[in-house]
Parts: sequence; C-alpha cells; structure tokens
Amino acid sequence: MFKLTLLAGGLLLATAAIAFWQWPMTPREPMQTAQPEPRRGELEAPECVGCGDARHPTARLSEADFRQLVASYDAEPATGGQALDALCYYGPQAGFFLDQLGGCGLSTAGLARLKHELARDHVYFSVRVIDAQGVERLTLKRSRTPFDANVHHHLDFATNVPPCEISGTLKRVGQNRIWARF
Repeated sequence: MFKLTLLAGGLLLATAAIAFWQWPMTPREPMQTAQPEPRRGELEAPECVGCGDARHPTARLSEADFRQLVASYDAEPATGGQALDALCYYGPQAGFFLDQLGGCGLSTAGLARLKHELARDHVYFSVRVIDAQGVERLTLKRSRTPFDANVHHHLDFATNVPPCEISGTLKRVGQNRIWARF
C-alpha cells in the first residue's frame, strides 16, 4: 500500500495537467525590474495578501515601473513579449495601476488586450493517476482554481487508495505560463 501511495503521488506530480488556454506555451521569464522606493506623490499598489501569495510573495510594483512596462508593452508585437509577461506576473497590482492611471497612452486595441489578459484570474486543473497495471486510481476533473490562493481539491473518483486530497497554489508568472506547487 505504501508503494502504491508513493506511486500515486509521483504520478500525480508527473501527470498533473493544467488546461490553461488553447494556444501553445512559449517559455519566457518575467521582466526583472528594480524596486525603488516610491517617490513623493507616486501611487503605490496594494500588496497582495492571499494565503497563496503570502507564502510566495510578489514584489511590489511601483508606478514608475508600471509606466515603463506599459511603454515597453506598447512597443511589443500583438503576440506579446517580456513586458506583457511582467504585467501578467504582477496581475492585481498592474490592474490597480491600470484602473488608477488609465491606459497610459495605449491604443484602444492594446488597452483592450491588456485588460483581457489581466482579467484572467484562474485556470481549470485536472489530474488523473493510473497505476502500473493500467487501473485508474484517482481523478480530478476540470476544477476551477484561482491564482495566488491555496486551494484544496476534492477528488471526483478514487479507488483503492488511502483517503487523500490535492491541495496547492497556482501563480501566473507570464502570459502563457503558470507556476504550480502541490
């Protein structure tokens, strides 16, 4: 039974499928920006306080960095780039600045695309574990999972495995990239 539990855990991690969106993932690192102290009169985005983000904190985005990222985003192709990845990484903070400062000179289409990307706040998560004999041991089908929250998923199906649940955190780290910890 212990080997089955280890096998199920290993397979769970190896076969965890996250249906993020319909297009292929393109690996990009979020743009690294300096975090200077806010200048007098500069807006300051609220820090994220979700339990998932508390354990894996996102650095605070300054107004100056936001403006720089928006200017870089405006120069990127419509398919996205490093600035869009960074804005998606900062998510709620970027949304706060967008609400407070407006489009910062973005075109109507660019602003609509950025708002659409920042509105994506969850994924659908599925897991299926099959043992070495080909028997399906547990299944979690299409569970809606918000970003930056520690979520406990209840299984749809489990047979001949100890009682278990799947829990963890998903964090958006780019336009088409998610970091997962389960």
